[in-house]
Amino acid sequence: MNFRIFSKSHNLYTNSPSWPSNQRTTSEFVLRPDGKIVEIVFSGDWGVSIETLDSRNYIVEPWTGYFDIKGRKIYRGDILIATNDPSYESEVIWNEGSFVCRSTKNHDDQALLDMDARVWKRVVVKGNIHDVEYTD
Repeated sequence: MNFRIFSKSHNLYTNSPSWPSNQRTTSEFVLRPDGKIVEIVFSGDWGVSIETLDSRNYIVEPWTGYFDIKGRKIYRGDILIATNDPSYESEVIWNEGSFVCRSTKNHDDQALLDMDARVWKRVVVKGNIHDVEYTD
């Protein structure tokens, strides 16, 4: 599974250059089958340390398997704009076993749009629900 991880306490994604361990070493994050997040920190000649993180402080956002028109991966939590109607803005959410879009203007469940492959290819990622930059 491809995913990204947002830290609530640091208010940034774990792959950010500003992530604390990324400033001195290299980190890799693993999602265990029980849902716990593990950070593996590579310290060059000094070795490797492994830390299990408190999952309550992180949000795991899976990749939908789709790309926007610019080739950027679309994740749960992304804010999308329709290329044919820039006034339509939606958030990617997980609902009843599939990724769907929910209008950012109307959050009732009736506003869910089931996205098929044709629709995903006509959107662009504007940002994400955390209003924090993310790059793959």
